[in-house]
Amino acid sequence: MKIIHCSDIHLDSRLECVNSKERNNELLNTFNKMVDYAAANDVRAIIIAGDLFDTQSPTSKTKKFLSDLISQTPKIDFLYLKGNHDGYDIFDAVDMPPNFKPFLDKWTTYNYDDVTIAGIQITNDNYKSLYQQLDLTADQKNIVVMHGQISASTKPDTVNLELLKNKNIDYLALGHYHSFSWDKLDKRGIYCYSGCLEGRGYDEVGEKGFVLLDAQNLSASPLLITNLSHRTVYEIDADISEKNSYLEIKNAITQAVSGIDSRHYVKVNLTGSYILGAQKDLHHIKLDFEPLFYSFKVQDNTQLQIDIEDYQYDISLKGEFIRSVLKSNLPQKQKEDIINFGIRALKGEDIML
Repeated sequence: MKIIHCSDIHLDSRLECVNSKERNNELLNTFNKMVDYAAANDVRAIIIAGDLFDTQSPTSKTKKFLSDLISQTPKIDFLYLKGNHDGYDIFDAVDMPPNFKPFLDKWTTYNYDDVTIAGIQITNDNYKSLYQQLDLTADQKNIVVMHGQISASTKPDTVNLELLKNKNIDYLALGHYHSFSWDKLDKRGIYCYSGCLEGRGYDEVGEKGFVLLDAQNLSASPLLITNLSHRTVYEIDADISEKNSYLEIKNAITQAVSGIDSRHYVKVNLTGSYILGAQKDLHHIKLDFEPLFYSFKVQDNTQLQIDIEDYQYDISLKGEFIRSVLKSNLPQKQKEDIINFGIRALKGEDIML
């Protein structure tokens, strides 16, 4: 038996700096492609571990699309857990098909031969007692579904791993984090965040996808299926050390982003050091590279290379500024930072703290 674990789809997202309508259609299409994959590969159930939507008031169009999609794949069960972004009554006004199976605010269990899938919405009313109420049979293959941040404490928005140990869990399917990660839960089982299906911004870097589970070996290393998303968010470092002209800096960035398709998001972090007079112009960098990608962002993480003593006796505004800082009682490192930022400000550069 094959099972998909996905989470944090965030349909109907409010997106900035991109075509929000286009991206939301792509997010919906990526979810559709995952369902197509499931149908083509004999997947029995799709676990949605929270945040199917980005808003508590999704559009009727999106809800109708999901209802129709689930109806058209009756051999696949959709096991849905509400996340912190999902409204409590999102599907109440929608006639959902019988293969749509929600988890409630008490432990809800679905059985497939020797596989048990149990899930619960964590609420203010149940977060203290839910761990004691979980009762799983040792000779079953057990999957538990929860949404929240892993923690050693017990709160309404956390998942306490310590209280889930030795509960006969083979696979803990989690939602909330947008990056794929997993680790051992105890001697028997593992826990896993599937991450989101597709990155929507620069805080969701890298390949995204869903986890494909084999019910006969739930505690094995999880398999992340990727390459379904329309776009990927890349974060690239470009070292501009010893690059003094704008053309040299531009060529360093061009080399760093070479091979990335134009349909993707690209964030470039400028790194290294530069000297006074280097033609580092973030405005022109953005103008040159924005047209090359779906979305482009540049961040300056460079350091100004300067010998402070060269300016200690300079009769200029820069020299006066440096001497004033050196006379202060500040720690040496703080003096260097102030001089660094001050000289860059005198040059008219944008300062990012």
